[in-house]
Amino acid sequence: MKVFLLLFFGCLAFISRAQYLNMGIDMHTSLQDQKGKFKNAYGITLGYEHFLGRSPFYAVVDISGSLYDYKEMEQELPGPNGHITHQQVEYISMVSLFNGGIGWAPLHKKNVSPYLAVKGGYIKYRTVMNLYDANDPHGCRPEDRKNILRDFTPVAVASSGVKIKLAPQSCVSRLDFGVNYITGESSKYLRMRKSEEPVAPNADPYLVKFEHIETGQVHAHPLGDVYTTKTSQLQFYIKAVMSLKH
Repeated sequence: MKVFLLLFFGCLAFISRAQYLNMGIDMHTSLQDQKGKFKNAYGITLGYEHFLGRSPFYAVVDISGSLYDYKEMEQELPGPNGHITHQQVEYISMVSLFNGGIGWAPLHKKNVSPYLAVKGGYIKYRTVMNLYDANDPHGCRPEDRKNILRDFTPVAVASSGVKIKLAPQSCVSRLDFGVNYITGESSKYLRMRKSEEPVAPNADPYLVKFEHIETGQVHAHPLGDVYTTKTSQLQFYIKAVMSLKH
């Protein structure tokens, strides 16, 4: 908690000196070990920049949050007596990225300004699984109606893109088109599946405990697959850049 408070107040201090704020949309797509396991994620990204004197170098911090899975589905769960409980489950899976570092934009005063940046930070995966009451007196009920799986890992980020200057009268000074290459260590994330389907290769079942209402017997059902892989992604983005300089 202390680390997050320190980061928060550090961000506020940096924003007070920032020259540019940006906001836009993004898309994550997976590479290497995550290919086929991590779905494309779509969300928003926020950031700010401050050029270091008259040099082409600038400090940059970016934060993004993206949704990579959302669905409500019915799971058919057989109980100890063979009775099938029709359990409604809501899955919400998100990925968040916090990173900061140094960028280089040798033509930042021109109408078209390419740039490069290197950053470090962390990526966080989070899935919330809500289980609704099946209202089945002969079936099973979940011990916990909300189950959360989360994990994070440090990452290194390499950025490349181009900023295009807009009309001087516009509140948005530039449009930023770019991509982040994100690489990091191993972390866990969930991908939903039907309970009766087999566990995916190289995955572990995500087991949720249920209680049989009539007998009180506790047992578990698999309601998803948990992957543990290294992070390897591309994050494409389009941002509107607003100047705070007067």
